[in-house]
Amino acid sequence: MNKQVKSCKDCGIELLARIHGQQFCQNCARNRERVAQKKINDKIRDAWHTYKIGLGCILCGYHKNSAALEFHHMEGKDHEVDASDWYFNNSKAKELEKCVLLCRNCHAEQHFLELNKQVEEEE
Repeated sequence: MNKQVKSCKDCGIELLARIHGQQFCQNCARNRERVAQKKINDKIRDAWHTYKIGLGCILCGYHKNSAALEFHHMEGKDHEVDASDWYFNNSKAKELEKCVLLCRNCHAEQHFLELNKQVEEEE
């Protein structure tokens, strides 16, 4: 039984054509997948940063750098996932409905006010 011998298009290693249409060895196929996934992730991350900058802080209007913008869960809302991660899925969409976008300074002030309110209620 003659098996057709092919070579990987990236590294040239010989492949046994067990899989119809196989063009790359396992290592090269994995590397190509990593590169493709990184491109997709970069596009999603860029869109996420653009989205945050477009909204800006709802209290002071800051919108210069997305790294300084954070999602704040509204008082009394339970949070199940981290709304600040750049990846997006259905659970993130539901979580964002419970949040507002604040700059780091406004976010820190908001938490300070909430903590003081809790302390006053306990006294």
